[in-house]
Amino acid sequence: MSKRAHSKISSGGVLDSMLNSLSRTNESTLTAKKAEAQVAKLTAGRGQTITVDDNSVAPDAAIAQFLLDMRAMIDEKGFGANVEVELRLGRIMSCLQEARCRPSQEGVDAAIALSDTQMKAVGAKFSPGVTEMDYKGFMRGVEGMLRGDAYSEHKEKQVVHNMAQSKRLVQDVDPQTSMRGKCMVQIKERLGSIDIFMPHCQYDCRVSISCEFPLRELEGDMSEMPAAESIRHKDRVSAVGRDLRVDLTKVLDESTNKKSFEVEVELSEPAVNGWLSQPDENGQSWKSAVETSSLLWKMVKYFMPSSGQAFKCHWDFPGATEVQNAYQGRLGIRGKFSGTMPVGFARWHIPLVQSREYFVSEKTDGVRYFLVVAGGNTVLVDRSNSPFAASGLDLLKLVLPEGTVLDGELVFHQKDKRYVFIAFDIIATGSSAEDSHVDKPFVERLRILNDFLSEDGPYASGIRNLDITRHAIMLILRKKWVPHRHIMDVFRQIQRVQKRDQSLGRIYSDDKRVHYTDGVVFCPNTKYVTNTHQEYLKWKWTDLITLDFLTTLNQAGDGVQLSCGGPRNSYVELDSIVRLDPKDIPVVLKIVMRMPSRQAVLEFGFNADKGLWNYKCARPDKDCANYIRTVLGSLVNMAESISEEELQYRLTNPNGQEWNNHMKRLRRSLLEQSK
Repeated sequence: MSKRAHSKISSGGVLDSMLNSLSRTNESTLTAKKAEAQVAKLTAGRGQTITVDDNSVAPDAAIAQFLLDMRAMIDEKGFGANVEVELRLGRIMSCLQEARCRPSQEGVDAAIALSDTQMKAVGAKFSPGVTEMDYKGFMRGVEGMLRGDAYSEHKEKQVVHNMAQSKRLVQDVDPQTSMRGKCMVQIKERLGSIDIFMPHCQYDCRVSISCEFPLRELEGDMSEMPAAESIRHKDRVSAVGRDLRVDLTKVLDESTNKKSFEVEVELSEPAVNGWLSQPDENGQSWKSAVETSSLLWKMVKYFMPSSGQAFKCHWDFPGATEVQNAYQGRLGIRGKFSGTMPVGFARWHIPLVQSREYFVSEKTDGVRYFLVVAGGNTVLVDRSNSPFAASGLDLLKLVLPEGTVLDGELVFHQKDKRYVFIAFDIIATGSSAEDSHVDKPFVERLRILNDFLSEDGPYASGIRNLDITRHAIMLILRKKWVPHRHIMDVFRQIQRVQKRDQSLGRIYSDDKRVHYTDGVVFCPNTKYVTNTHQEYLKWKWTDLITLDFLTTLNQAGDGVQLSCGGPRNSYVELDSIVRLDPKDIPVVLKIVMRMPSRQAVLEFGFNADKGLWNYKCARPDKDCANYIRTVLGSLVNMAESISEEELQYRLTNPNGQEWNNHMKRLRRSLLEQSK
């Protein structure tokens, strides 16, 4: 909380003024609630659904804009009061039906910012709190925070009497004796709020700004006060840091004996003061607002990691044309994403790799994007040529040159517990002709990428020079490429792990990067090739080979049909050769039936032990299924089933062609031993 002072107004005068204002506000609030209920009745049908189609924002950017928009009101009403900036977890609910609002399109990851007016328009309300089971998970998260040195533990118990006119009577409770302390009067006025709807997460959130006057002791006896609207007993555990505090509170309502559980993040007074003290010129207030909002969103990402991923938005923002020109102009192909695409590694590729200059790296199991800085924006562009927003992108335009285009993937860092951008190639480092690198060989592009992301490059030096806090900006790491003869070094840094669903996963880990991987890639020392690059190769563990099929509801409505792309925009039916695991059919049916077109691009993997295909995930980032050539190539890869041991042996041993003979002798030896 931050205190706003004014030398010409006494605290008593301000308090009287505030009480009179609150009295008028209370009357208008009752009128507003009646109107809200009427709106909810009129919009009940659509009040249960919130539009998410390409409508997302970067949550930290939306909160930053909300902070900037509130500056004038804070200056007007915040004199003599503490300014509180708080984020609460909860759910955006229908006003008439006690159920969480649904997204207009199921299966889409989204972050939709809603003002108070927009919430009323869709007949929605924010209901704070989490379930008791989830509360235990959040408590474990707080315990993890307290194990470090950045946060200290604070516990308190209170009894809060909520009165009319935004007044509260607060009594601290001694945790040892349960005796109540002096009754203190607290007056708090909410200035505004913004809600973030995140249907892919277990909870939504609300950020609010309030003016809160210092506590003062109650004059007289509590028995002389009007009856409280509610009495709440609070048992709170907090992790208190320099910039914020996380409060986890068990609440017991005295009248209903009902328990509830709250999770709140509140900015510290120095953090709020730091933002409010920034001047408006030279973008200082905007930069500070972004960094301040990122403090709040950092904790949301800590408790709900999926809130940190990228979200699809529209091409209707200012500067969108410049963004499209930045990558499409460099690659010479308009109207589409034309990033280089690898083909599956087959045995006949082994002599090619051995005879050419190839570089090898782990294959990051993330989502492919161009990272583009242009038109005063930083945008991620996916394979369907759609723009995406993500937390931490905004400040990149301050450190990366206009016209920068990086090719890479957004992936979850398993150690830092945040999404990071892994850059594996570089297309441009600026807007001039000499800043284009697509015609240079890969070894030269790799040198440029390494320099660009080095400690002396624009990214790291810009963060230092502008004193940008690390959590406020997207972390960009370069992929680690080595000559193909060092492939064994790559595999040494990959560990097998068992996921929560009991499936097998692989994690690549070095001094900076820790993320899931699904294979290795081989990049030739050629210029940047758009679209499919026949010499750019990917090898995957057989159990991780997946394909994206177009999944369509059948005519009977009780099953699905699987197909892939064919010549001249046709589709090739696959039901005769691809058999879906019966246990996955209900899940797939549910997804497809929720789609307006009754079809969706879904990812499937082959289970060799059963001979069946299993559903993996939806692919909202793709607008078409894999082409038949890709499907056939993957089937060949599965049939060849090149193991990681064979791959390493053949590429590092001068007698690599002897692999099959060695295996035959070993098989015969095993057979002899069993006799």
